Order: sequence, then C-alpha cells, then structure tokens
Amino acid sequence: MSDALGMDGDLAAVSSRLPEPERISSVPPAGGASGVNLAAELARVRAESDAKTEFLSMMSHELRTPLNSMLGFAQLLERDKKEPLSSRHRERVENILKGGEHLVRLVEDIVDLSRIEARGLSVEQEAVNVDDVLDEVLVTLADAARRRGVRFERACRVNDPLFVLVDRTRFVQVLLNFTSNAVKYNRDRGLVLFSMCTPGPRTVRVTVTDTGIGIPLANQASIFRPFQRAGREDSEIPGTGLGLFVTRRLVELMGGTVGFRSRPSEGSDFWVEVPRQVEPPGTDTRRIQAPAVQTKDA
Repeated sequence: MSDALGMDGDLAAVSSRLPEPERISSVPPAGGASGVNLAAELARVRAESDAKTEFLSMMSHELRTPLNSMLGFAQLLERDKKEPLSSRHRERVENILKGGEHLVRLVEDIVDLSRIEARGLSVEQEAVNVDDVLDEVLVTLADAARRRGVRFERACRVNDPLFVLVDRTRFVQVLLNFTSNAVKYNRDRGLVLFSMCTPGPRTVRVTVTDTGIGIPLANQASIFRPFQRAGREDSEIPGTGLGLFVTRRLVELMGGTVGFRSRPSEGSDFWVEVPRQVEPPGTDTRRIQAPAVQTKDA
C-alpha cells in the first residue's frame, strides 16, 4: 500500500537532504562578511528544519484522521458476527488492516525522527509498572498476532511489581515496535515470549523473543541504523527500516540501552534495559530534551 503511494522508496532520499544540526553548529565562527554569511546560512537551515518539523506534525494529524477511520470500519467488518464476512472478503479486509497499520507506523516514525533531529522531542520520566505496559502491548497487538496465528506468552511474573523510570508513552512505543516486528517476522503459528529480569540492582531488562526467520549475520551490525531492514527490503513484509533506529534513540533518551541476539532461521531476542525505580513510586517527573542527531550515523 505504501509502495503505491511512493513513500517508502523516497524516505532515504529525503533523509539525505535533511539538515544536520551538529555538523553545521560545529563550524568555527569567522569574522567579517564571511561570519555574517555563515550566521545567515545557519539561521536559514534552522528555519527550514523548524518548518519541516511543523509540516510533518501537520501531515501526521491530517493522515491519522482518515487512517483511524478506515481502520475502525475495517475492524467492525472483521468482527461483525451478525453478518460475518466470507473467507474471500475477510482476506481483503485483513489486507486493508495490514496496509493501514503500516501507514500509521510510517507516519509516527517519520514524525519522531524529525523531532529527534530538531531537538524537538522530550521525555517525561516517571515510575511505571512493567506488567501494566506489557498488558497494554498484548492487547494492542492481539489482532495482528491472531491474523498470523502467533501466540503470545509471558514468563512467570515476579512476586513484586517491577517499576521503571521511563516516559510511559515512549516505553509502550518501544515495546510495541519490538513486538510488532516479532509478529511480522515470525512464522505462521509461531511464538512471541515476553520476559523480564534485573541484570543489576538499578536496571530492568524486558526481552521480546520470537521463533521467526532471524536476522542474517551480514545484516546484524547495521540493524539499528536508519532504513535498514536486515536484508528484507524486497520482501512482502511491510516496513521502512526506521522503527528500530527511532526505538534506540528513544531508549537512550530515557537513560537506557537496547540490544539483540539473533539466530538465522530460528528467531531473535530483542531487549531494552532501563533504569529501575527502586524507591516507592511518586509523582515527580524528569523532563529530558532530545539531543540533535544525524540520520547517517551508526
């Protein structure tokens, strides 16, 4: 669906034309007319970057409204028990849902990438119950998993709830990305397993394990770089290669790390490690602004 709109194929080209704030800001100041020209050029580039961010935010709103409507009616058709769809029509509705969900993720990734580059993305960290977040992720992706016949399983819950110091919305986004990939790149009737542990007294690790196709060894080093799809660029599986890159930046902004282990043809483990909230949860939050990044770095 996105190919028909010509969006996926043009993203890398668009990214290569985006301003790189760190590189521009690092140019030493010069005196005289050249210094004035440099300042004017820097102001122009920053204005273009701000305009781009504003445009993408507006585009996000304009696209999400009809997309959410389309997805909502498609879900109603799929779940209608009084007038159930034929198998042929059900397959077509599932294609609408998959295409719409892909476009929603595409819009969100592009907007987040733009905000990170422009230092316009901030996180507000608070104490969050990991079990509650996993519950939300499982409910959100239940339909996508059901369409693939993929089962969700959770390792035994810990006796005491684990709280982490994160931006809840962004933490949910991170685990949704890992889980969505685990469903997309899984086998039919495969398994996605969720587990969590405490590698250290102040760290919590949440791991999403799948029984899918794995990542070829040649592509593993670049898996968190933008526009990398682990050698699946020509596959029928939808994606832009932006999700893991944005995920890594979000986790780093929250003071955490991401990692993975993959076995080609057997499956992958993707994990996120974030600060643990050891003290009793309170209401205080910490606001952190995103540093400027360049989409070309590793």
